[in-house]
Amino acid sequence: FLDCYRGLQDEPLPARARWVISAPFLLVSLLMVVRALVTALYPPVASPGPFVPVPDFTPYLWALTILQLAMNISLAGLTAGRLIMRISALADRDYLTGCLNRRAWEQRLQIEYARSRRTGDSLTCVFFDLDHFKRINDLHGHGVGDQLLRHMVQVVQQQLRVVDALGRYGGEEFVLLLPGTQLGNAGDVANRIRQALLDAPLRIGEQNIAVTASFGVALLGTTETQESFLRRADDAMYAAKRLGRNRVEMAQAEGCHQRSAPLKNGTMPS
Repeated sequence: FLDCYRGLQDEPLPARARWVISAPFLLVSLLMVVRALVTALYPPVASPGPFVPVPDFTPYLWALTILQLAMNISLAGLTAGRLIMRISALADRDYLTGCLNRRAWEQRLQIEYARSRRTGDSLTCVFFDLDHFKRINDLHGHGVGDQLLRHMVQVVQQQLRVVDALGRYGGEEFVLLLPGTQLGNAGDVANRIRQALLDAPLRIGEQNIAVTASFGVALLGTTETQESFLRRADDAMYAAKRLGRNRVEMAQAEGCHQRSAPLKNGTMPS
């Protein structure tokens, strides 16, 4: 019972559900204690015949049978539930970095897009791409490149809220969805992530590999489509690449020019 209850603490279940699932094990334990007490209080009496009369345990045996069935159902349900959760995680997560894969992220985009249209809440998208990733692969090998991608995702996720959605869009290109966030605040988030990456190089043996990225930020327009929304954020990211990398470019609105977000020290990279 204790093993079952403690093991369920890591699952997304309320306390009442953990008690219901674990209860059969506790009840079986209590029944065994009751049987032991009854046997101790009413010990068998010596008999001249071949059989020793004992208290009638038929109700106990029926109760034990029913609880045994409940325990089997609980164990089967737990096993099936964890298997389904595992399969769902494998289907929704990028196998290398652990963030959302492109399909799962686009599903999340559809949900947040519909919510923004219904409630009027702001929605911001951030595209970002690691700088000089091919050069790192060529110099250090693809194994180090994979470590760099995992390291970058860990650093980025430390800067995010629970409601934010980070996904791998392809290769070294990632995309971030920020519900309820205005353009200026999203630019601050992107700059904070950019600085966090800069302050956390990847350590390989005795060597530090600098991690920088270029960011493009776009705010969803009032009548804008999802395709246009993503395209503007992607175009802003490529503008950041052209203007020197390791910087943030923000698209003001659909059809407007982009403006640069200043870096932490107030200067632009050359």
